[in-house]
Amino acid sequence: MSTLVESCPKEKRDHLAGFVADQLATGLNSLDAGEVDSLNAVLANTLSDLEHSTKRRISEKLAGSSSTSRDLARLLASEEASITAPILEKSPALSEEDLMQLAREKSQEHLKAISQRGVLGRELTTLLLTLGDAEVRRFILCNLGADISPEDFDRLVAELPGKMGNKISHLRKSNEQLIQDLLREEGDLTVGPDLSERDTRIPIADWLAILKKGGVHLDQVLTQLCLDKNLMAVASLIAEVSGVPEQTVSHLLVRFDATGLAVICKTLGVGDLAYSTLCRVRGSHLRLPASIITLWASNYSLLDARDATRLLNLMVMQLENAQKAARPPKELACITT
Repeated sequence: MSTLVESCPKEKRDHLAGFVADQLATGLNSLDAGEVDSLNAVLANTLSDLEHSTKRRISEKLAGSSSTSRDLARLLASEEASITAPILEKSPALSEEDLMQLAREKSQEHLKAISQRGVLGRELTTLLLTLGDAEVRRFILCNLGADISPEDFDRLVAELPGKMGNKISHLRKSNEQLIQDLLREEGDLTVGPDLSERDTRIPIADWLAILKKGGVHLDQVLTQLCLDKNLMAVASLIAEVSGVPEQTVSHLLVRFDATGLAVICKTLGVGDLAYSTLCRVRGSHLRLPASIITLWASNYSLLDARDATRLLNLMVMQLENAQKAARPPKELACITT
C-alpha cells in the first residue's frame, strides 16, 4: 500500500491519502491490528509530499481517532499550526511528554491549540503558562479541564475583570466539587443493594467481541442487558468501552443519583431511549419512584456531550492519579510483591 501511494501521480496521491485516512477514522472495527499499522505507516511515509489542504483534512479526520499511531500523530503535530490544530486539541495518541516537547519547540498558535485539550495535567499546564502569551493563558484559565496550581490560578484570575474572574472561579469550584462527589467511596454515602450476577442469553464477552467488530450498536447491547435485568453485566460493558474501572461503574449504578452514569453514557453516545431503559432498570433495583426515573431521563436529554466528555476525562484522570498515589515506590515494589 505504501509503495502504491508513493508511486501515484501527485494529483492522485492526495486523493488516495484521504481515502486511507477515512479508513483509519471510520473503519477501525473492521480492521485488524496489522492493517491499522499499515495504514498509519502509509500516511506517515507520504505526509511530507501531500498538499497543505490534504494534510489539514487528515488532521481533522484523525484528531479524535484512537487508531492513529503515535508516530503519525507526532508528525502531524509538527506541521504548521493551521494543519495541526485538530490533532493538538484532541488526539489521544499524543502523550503529555509529546505535548510538552511540542510546547517547547513550536509557536504560540501551537500552544493555543494544546491549551484547549479536554484535560491538561499539572506539569503541562504550568509549562504552557510559562511559555504562553496572554491569549494562551486566557485559554487555559477558561479550560475547566486544566489542572492549574492554586497560586497560578489566583494570579491569572487577578488579571481578569472582576465579574469574569468571579464567574470562572465559581465554575471551576463547582466542577471540582462535582468530580469529588462522583468519586466518593461507598462508605461515604448511602447506596442501594449490591449488584447480583444474572444469566444472559449472550455472555458479556461475546457481546463485547461483536461490538468491537461493529456487528451491533452499543445501544442495542445495553438495552438487551437491561431487558435481562443484568446490571452487573451492564457495569462490565460500560467499564470496558469507557475505560472507567468496573468497580467505579458498579458504584455509580447503585448510587441514588444519576449524574456520574449520565456523564459516561453521554460521552459514549448512548441514545436517549437506551439510557431511559437503563434508568428504569436502575430505578427498579433501587426501588425509586417513577418520578425520579423520569427526571433522570429528562436531565440526560439536556446534558451537553462536550461537557460530559470533559467531566469523564477529569474523572479518569483523578482515578489514575489516585492509583498512582496508592502504588508503592519502585524501590519497594520488590519487597511488597
